[in-house]
Amino acid sequence: MKDATRSSIEWTRSVLSPEQTGWQAALPLTMQAEDYEAVHASLHFPAFWPYVLIAEMAALHFAHQTRPVCFIGHTRRPAFWVEGDSLGVDITSIEALKPNRKCLANVGAVGQPRDRDERACYAIYRRDTQDTLWRRVPYDIAGAQQAIIQAGLSAYFAQRLELGR
Repeated sequence: MKDATRSSIEWTRSVLSPEQTGWQAALPLTMQAEDYEAVHASLHFPAFWPYVLIAEMAALHFAHQTRPVCFIGHTRRPAFWVEGDSLGVDITSIEALKPNRKCLANVGAVGQPRDRDERACYAIYRRDTQDTLWRRVPYDIAGAQQAIIQAGLSAYFAQRLELGR
């Protein structure tokens, strides 16, 4: 797996122009709005993209969260964490925000999910009802697999799409 990951990084660097990598490097690591914030992986060392898969990692994240809810995605696994809880919530299709407690929502992945469900997953934050709604939809896995192979990436990346991992 590490070799496959390394080849993906090397491939990405080989196809992006210096202007594109410069633009990407200049993007902010976090985004704040009035009632939510967003980060790729975790507000705890956002530049290092730590995985939030267990309560201890969510707790490290919550120490830096300043809004009622934060949205992440890095793991490609939909999840919902509530500050102070020792376990993540087993999400259904909707999770209510908890008043006076920080919430962390992993929105999933619109492609290449990693939770053993091959469908794309996205979340809708509904301010008026103070909840997050997850949706699952099919996407063109065969087309994505073909693009991966044509790009010269490892067949592993293409094969795992059918399994949602």
